[in-house]
Parts: sequence; C-alpha cells; structure tokens
Amino acid sequence: MTLLAEKPIEQIGLAEIARQASVSLEQLRGAFNAKLAILAAHTKQIDRVVLGADLSDMAEEPPRERLFDVMMRRLEALRARYPLSLHGVGLSIGGPRPLDRAHLARLAGLNRRYEPGLFSEHLAWSSHDVGFLDDLLPVRLPNHKNTFHRDPATAELTSSGRDSLITRIEENPEANVARWKKLPYLMNYQEAGVPKPGATVLAEMSAAGHTLPLLITQKYGRGRTAVFATGGDWRWQMLQPLEDMSHEMFWRQMLRWLVSDTPTRVVGSTPRPVLEDDGRVHLRAEVRDTSTAIRLAIEVPVTKIPLAPAGKPNISAIH
Repeated sequence: MTLLAEKPIEQIGLAEIARQASVSLEQLRGAFNAKLAILAAHTKQIDRVVLGADLSDMAEEPPRERLFDVMMRRLEALRARYPLSLHGVGLSIGGPRPLDRAHLARLAGLNRRYEPGLFSEHLAWSSHDVGFLDDLLPVRLPNHKNTFHRDPATAELTSSGRDSLITRIEENPEANVARWKKLPYLMNYQEAGVPKPGATVLAEMSAAGHTLPLLITQKYGRGRTAVFATGGDWRWQMLQPLEDMSHEMFWRQMLRWLVSDTPTRVVGSTPRPVLEDDGRVHLRAEVRDTSTAIRLAIEVPVTKIPLAPAGKPNISAIH
C-alpha cells in the first residue's frame, strides 16, 4: 500500500514489492503469482475483520441499510491500518443557493468518525433545490480517467434512432439512416458510460475500433434529459454545403423534444383523450409555482358544459 500511495499499480513490479516487504522475490512469487493476487488477499483480510465482528445490531435492518453499515465498517477497518482521504461531491459549493447546513452536519459527523488525513470537496454546481444534477444524466459515467478523446468518430443510428423524431433529418427512414452514415466525422468524442435502465440509445459512434453510445435520452419525472457525447459536431455545419440544414435540423428537433412536454403554470387534463357525450366528466387542474412544484391540485366532476351562443363552452357555467 505504501507503493500504491506513490505511483499507479501498472508502474510497480513484483521485485519492488518484494524489496518493500523485506522478502525475496522467490518467496513473494511462491505466495502470489501476480500483483492483483496481493490486492485480492488484502481485500479478503479486510473482509474477515468486518465479517468477524458482531453484526447482531444489523439483524432488524432492511438489506440496503445492512449493506451500507458493512461498507462503513470496511472503512473503519481500513482506517485502523491506513490514513483515509475523503472527497465530497454533494455540497454544491458552486451553486446559487446557500450551503446546506444539514449536509454540512453529516460531513462533520463523517469526519469525526473516520478522522481522515485529508478531506476535500468538489468545487461544483451539483444540485438544484433538493435534486442532484447527476441524477438527471441518462448514463452512469465511467469510473476512469482519460475519457475524452480528440480522435475522429463516425455516427450511425440505432434501431431506436431510426424511429425517433430527434434524429429525423430525412423524411424517408432508409434515406435518413444513409444520411447519418454520410455525415462528416466528429472531431472528438466523450466516453459517455453505461446507459441507465430506461434510457434509450438513439445513435452510436465508431471510434478506434470501438462502438460507443453517442446520443442517449431518458424521461426523468415529468421532464426529459439527453446526453450528446461530443463537442465535435461543428463539422456537420462547416464541412457541408451552405444549403444543407441537417445540423440545424438535428438541434432544433433535439431542443423541441426536450421541452415539448414541459408543464405550464396551469395544466388541465381529463382521464381520457377522447370523451363520450354522457353529460359527466372529471377535470383535473394543477397549479405550479416558479420552481415547478405543485401548489394546488384539484379534481372535480363536471355534470354539464352548456354552450354559449357562439357554440363555445361557457366556462363560467361549469359547476
């Protein structure tokens, strides 16, 4: 672990580990045939410490809480051997709202419990009201470095993308698929990660012999989110004839899709899109404040909607 604190495991050899442990290389190879085997043995040692403790106080906890407690006890076992370094990402220091005092109190308790050698916090705008912005992403971001690449990538629609209004730059479906394949290559790309359950990949990109998600969408609550994993689509605009509108059309349709179902301040609805003329129907109205939170929701039965002289509903007569 001392060596790992100094440099990545890829740069550490077995001979160096043997010298650090004051054993011969022959002895080390007799016990472990690879560096990862040493880490695996260390992990099992920590597991034995955690699972060998009295866990009876978790017996009545739900599975999720028990798992969390076990993870916390692993940290305690590691803390007994090595100094910890904790890094937070949820304080939203760069956000517009005051710091969350309840969150600060939880961080203080965490630091008192584990006494880390170093604590740091991400300088970021990571939350809005009670929601965290990373929850909006339709992907789980990759957990490794060097995910941005300044290499060319070509785009291609998936089966879901063929039917999507977002990606329709040609009216004919087959012509649209072919048109996407002929778009100029992207100047760069980002490894977007793994799509979350419920997300839809509309387009993929081929780069360096790999196929990666390019355009991923998902519904979130009453809204919609999307990830377009490149900043290099400017070539679609700059390297095509002036009259070509594919770049503009794509972004117009993307933005229209993102906001098309956004609720207004007052929304009215009926149980079914087509109503029978039976003299009675339920109307539901929702009134939202500027933060989109529902402040009033009412549902009332309407027994009749008399017509005004011009043939339009007389709203004032609804009861």
